[in-house]
Amino acid sequence: MNIRNKLIDRFLRYVKIDTQSDDTVTDRFPSTEKQLVLSNLLADELKELGLKEVSIDENGYVMATVPGNTNKKTPVIGFLAHVDTSPDMPGKDVKPRMIENYDGGDIQLNPEVSISVVISPR
Repeated sequence: MNIRNKLIDRFLRYVKIDTQSDDTVTDRFPSTEKQLVLSNLLADELKELGLKEVSIDENGYVMATVPGNTNKKTPVIGFLAHVDTSPDMPGKDVKPRMIENYDGGDIQLNPEVSISVVISPR
């Protein structure tokens, strides 16, 4: 399997995990325990990939370092990503799909929901 397909498979596996947040919870982060499922999976996979100092803090933030491969003094780079789903959208039973050769028009997600290019321009 080529690297593109591996990345796509991994991404599609991630988006199927129910990470819906709860906007009524204001005293803890993440707002739902199920959000930690993805955080823990990411931490495990980062370890498998050989990253160092992999940890999850009390708010569910996953951190890791990539050892340098040079003796030069270089800046540290950080990457961030949201791992939660808005409470306004379902997080369970997600059926992701890829739109190859997207034509730039509206995208019908399901019979009730679409992404409109007028509301969400590129």
